[in-house]
This record gives sequence, structure tokens and C-alpha cells, in this order.
Amino acid sequence: MAQSALRFCLMSNPSRPAVFVDRDNTLIADPGYLRDPDQIRILPGVPDAVKRLREAGFVVVIITNQSGVARGYFTEDELRLVHERLQEMLAEKGAAVDAIYYCPFLPGRAAVVEAYREDSDLRKPKPGMILKAAGDIGLDISKSWMVGDSARDVQAGNEAGCRTILLGSGATDPDARPNHTMSNFPAAADFILRESKRVAEMQAVLDAARRESDRAPKREPVLVSSRRPIEPARPPVPAPVVEKKPEKPAPPAESRPVQRSEPEVAKTEPAPMESSTARTETAKTDPRSDSNPAVEPPVRAVDHTRPDDAPTKTRSGDSPFEVLDEILDELRALRRERSFSEFSIAQLAGAVAQAFAICAVGFGLYWAMSDNPNAATLALLTGIIFQLMALTGFIVTKRR
Repeated sequence: MAQSALRFCLMSNPSRPAVFVDRDNTLIADPGYLRDPDQIRILPGVPDAVKRLREAGFVVVIITNQSGVARGYFTEDELRLVHERLQEMLAEKGAAVDAIYYCPFLPGRAAVVEAYREDSDLRKPKPGMILKAAGDIGLDISKSWMVGDSARDVQAGNEAGCRTILLGSGATDPDARPNHTMSNFPAAADFILRESKRVAEMQAVLDAARRESDRAPKREPVLVSSRRPIEPARPPVPAPVVEKKPEKPAPPAESRPVQRSEPEVAKTEPAPMESSTARTETAKTDPRSDSNPAVEPPVRAVDHTRPDDAPTKTRSGDSPFEVLDEILDELRALRRERSFSEFSIAQLAGAVAQAFAICAVGFGLYWAMSDNPNAATLALLTGIIFQLMALTGFIVTKRR
């Protein structure tokens, strides 16, 4: 079987980025099934673009369908001569490509040469030639580009995993879904170089940050919380135990000593009132009454509507923000009251007087120009009076 690819050199450095490029209407003019080396016409700017791509580290590989072999228009030997001449012309300008891959196969009856009638995986839009070149030369397809003027070039590049650029009139093809579109190959080369430079700069920044992170001392992560620490729960304080003394029959008021009973918690019934005579004699018989008079503890009424330990609202714990909010509310209320109280009868009278003053001055000027001095003088004096009235009304309003 005839070989399906022609490689002019092999690259020893693996994982290099490449620019896969179509041949006809991309690098050279397409006269239609080119078989004569003398008919090669390199498009303007192509040698310089190829040279700049190679100097930037890209491997430039031609990927081209050549169904003319299967159609019987020329042989593989004739096609090889065309490619050799193309390499010579590019090399004369320092822009020889790294490899040329072509597919001579064609499916269907159009392939008159039986040996080349085949639906080959090498034929674009299938990615066979791109994958073969990447394996032979050692290329990083994820960093590579496919440039061509037809939808099958874009489809082959997308299928292989390259970034794709569609050139020229092929941009109107609905089947083409390129990453970018350019007018010609030199413009595509300029874009690829700019993009690769941008990616390299970003990668350099990431590498520098990674190296700085590796050199930095490792620290244990510190958990920072904006919440207050939770205080441990305090054990409940037991309520005081009140022992009730057994009640004894009360002795007569004259000989009964005063007993200081313990205050009863949550006692609801009022204590029995002693007579004034009993209190007086008790004070006389108690030896402690002179220095420390006995005072009965006040009886506390129990509120059954809520427990004693229910929280009560206090203003001592208000935060400064709550105080400021209350101040703002008061200021807003004062402003509303003032806005309603600003209007007054004096202000209304001043406004009316101001209007009459303007009218009187206007008539005075009119009569002065009409050779009627008496009427003009009267109108001006009237205007002055109304103006004074307006000023008086406004001043009264201001002082209020």
C-alpha cells in the first residue's frame, strides 16, 4: 500500500506545541489538483509567518487531503515532487516546514484507483493525520493549533483536541465551529504568537507564586471566628430553704416577748396587725429595742401572671447603636412637626404682598414710560408699601 504520509524531519523534543496548517488556499494558491511543481505560488506573507512561528518554538506541520491520487489525476511520486519543491521554496526564505502529511484516499466511486478507494481515518475531517503527526514527532496537541480555510480543517482540529482558526471565505460554512476566525495565515500566525505570549506570562506568574508558596514556612491553620466564646454554663443556684417554726399560742400582750420570725418567701396573706399597745410594750420588754429596733420584714405579694425570674426589659443594656437609632427617630419626628408648623398666616400675607408689590412696580414703570408721572409715582409708592409688608411677614415667620 502506498504510504499515507510524508515527513521531512523528525523532532526529538517531546511535547512541543505545533501549528497544523492546511496547504491549498492557506499556504499556496490552489489551481485545482496541483501536479506540476512549477505551478506552486506561495501566498504573500506565508514564509515570514512560518519563520516566526518556528522561532517561537512551534512545530509547523502541513496537513492536506490529496484525493487527486485516488481520482487518478496524479501519482504519489508526482505529489512527492510537488512537496519537495514547496519545501525548497520555503527553505530559500528560511521558512521550511517541519513535516508534510497527506491523505491520498477517497471513499466512493469517485476514487477510480482501486488501491486508494477507502474511507480512511487519515482523511479530514477525521483527525487521523493530526494524531499520527503528534505521535511521530512528539507533540502536545492540547497546546497546538489547526489552521485552514474549510470546515473539515476545523472539524479535524476540534476532534483531535486542538484550538482552531478558520480562514477566509470558509467562515460562512455553517458546519465550521472554530475557536477563532482570521483573514489569512499571516494574521492567524500573529494571533497565535500573541496568545502564546499571554499564556506564557500567566504561567510564569503562577510558577512564581507556586515557588514562593513552597519556600514559605508551613503554618498550622488558625481558626478565626467572629463569634464570642461560649461561656460554660453555671450550675443553678439552689433556692434558700426557709424553715417554718411551729406556731405557739400567743401569750397575753403584757408578758409576750417579741420574736423575730424569719421572712417567708412568696407569702401572700398579710401578717396580722398588732395593736399599738402591744407594740409599745414589746419595745419596752425587748432589751435590743434601744439600739436595734425590730422591724418586721415587708410582705411581698406574689405576681402569679409571670414567674419571678422572667426577664425584664431594661435600658441599661442598650447598645450605642440602639441609642443612636432612637435619637434619629426623635430628630425625624421633630423635622416632620416643624415642616407642618412652618406655614403661617404671616408667611401667606407676605407672599400676597410681594405679588402686589411686583404688580405695582410694573404698572409704575409702564406709566412712567407713558408720560403719566402722577400715576407712576402713586404706583411705585404702593409697590414700596406692599414690599415692606412682604418683608415684615417673612421676618415674623423667620423669628418663629
